[in-house]
Amino acid sequence: MVEFENEIMDQDRHLFIYGYNNEARKKLIDSIENDYPVVFDENKPIAVNVKDYGIPIMPISNKSIDYDRLRLIGREYFDFSVTDALIRRASEQYDEKTLNDRFNRIFSAINRTSYHCSSKEIRDIKELLEAIEESKDFYKGNYKEYVDTGRDYKSIETITIPFIQLDFFIKLFKESANNKSHIGVIIDRQGPVVSSSTMAANLYVGCRNNDDISMKIFTTPEGWDSYKTSNGSFIECVHDYGTIEIDDSMHKYIQKKKKEFGQ
Repeated sequence: MVEFENEIMDQDRHLFIYGYNNEARKKLIDSIENDYPVVFDENKPIAVNVKDYGIPIMPISNKSIDYDRLRLIGREYFDFSVTDALIRRASEQYDEKTLNDRFNRIFSAINRTSYHCSSKEIRDIKELLEAIEESKDFYKGNYKEYVDTGRDYKSIETITIPFIQLDFFIKLFKESANNKSHIGVIIDRQGPVVSSSTMAANLYVGCRNNDDISMKIFTTPEGWDSYKTSNGSFIECVHDYGTIEIDDSMHKYIQKKKKEFGQ
């Protein structure tokens, strides 16, 4: 499996990596994370495994559901989850003082944008992580309350950072790290999530910003249940992303489908 590392990470192209959901795939992802850490002052790719990118499946009791609203919630949760994973990845490798010095520009940018609607300012890495976690909890709670009752979980004005622009944040992160290479955002599909989370990931696959955000989606051939994006378009193989097969799962999947269609 290790031979796939460079092929996956050294190119900034968005990729779907097809393979069985087994220990070998897990070891490959762990190895990629280990070999592509957060690096300052060098132009090297960075790998970040976003383990909680998706909102869990929830029953829908609200009879007048607005699916556009669900797509918005799913995208905001995704953006905060990637941001959270990247900051925590950096925190595992550098001490707090180093990060506070490096990311002072990020704190200032967040504090002065219209997305920062609280009187509380972000002054250090600890406060940034707390605010991001607060935002994630807000969007997950809002999703659950809305599909259940049709009401708001709580007012968006109660949280420190209501919105975040992931592409803008990634650019700031790279500038602060003095690293011009891409961030490999690893999505390891372990089980079902709400469709708005899948569509949020697809949205970035369809973007031409892979020199900053390069999506690396690990899934079984049948595991990725939608190729539709949050804005209603569809991503297409070759045009929007490449594929890598790390075992024979895709071959067997194709053979199975051929038999189903009598070919």
